Amino acid sequence: MFKRESLSTFNDATPRSTSNNGKPSRFGRSADDDANSSVSDSSSTIPRAKKPCEKLKFALLNGVVIPPSCLAIIPISGEGIRMLLDVTSTRLYRLPFPMLDRLKMYSGWDQITLADVIAGLLILATSLVWIRVINESKGVGDVLSYRQKLPALFYLYAGVAAGVIGLDALIFLLGIQSRANGWGEVPVYAGPACCVLYVVLCACFAIFHSDYATGKRV
Repeated sequence: MFKRESLSTFNDATPRSTSNNGKPSRFGRSADDDANSSVSDSSSTIPRAKKPCEKLKFALLNGVVIPPSCLAIIPISGEGIRMLLDVTSTRLYRLPFPMLDRLKMYSGWDQITLADVIAGLLILATSLVWIRVINESKGVGDVLSYRQKLPALFYLYAGVAAGVIGLDALIFLLGIQSRANGWGEVPVYAGPACCVLYVVLCACFAIFHSDYATGKRV
């Protein structure tokens, strides 16, 4: 019927070449290169499973740092937003949305304005942008590869990231300057120094989250 020699030729259906060490390869690549490439690709994309103690430490640290930081930053950024847009000084309970009118019944909650909500959303957006910037600088992401293939898209991403970070820093600076008027004699450099410190702390927060997510891989 069929000869064994003719059946064995089906193993050579794909093009092969010979590497320098004499081992056959497919598409001009040796078998060792294919194995190493597959291992490196999997190791660069599969994150190591976090231990329960690591997850607990990460959650506890976020729980300790994030709430007081938001309580300190949101009023300052909210004041800066109110300086830019006076309409954002509207109290939340005055907005025509269901259940918001109940905020008037609780002390403290009735003082929340639209600017405070926008400040909280801006802080969240800035944190996500910082994390993405740190990841891209570590080579985790595709945005940097767009610089050669799709330069317009790369500069769009870079412009949006720079705009969000810069706007957040400017709003924080305006809020600091407005609060400084009630502190008496404050040095001129106090506002810019606090703004720089705020940006550095945001970057450190992003580095911490980036290292937790991508720092250790299989």
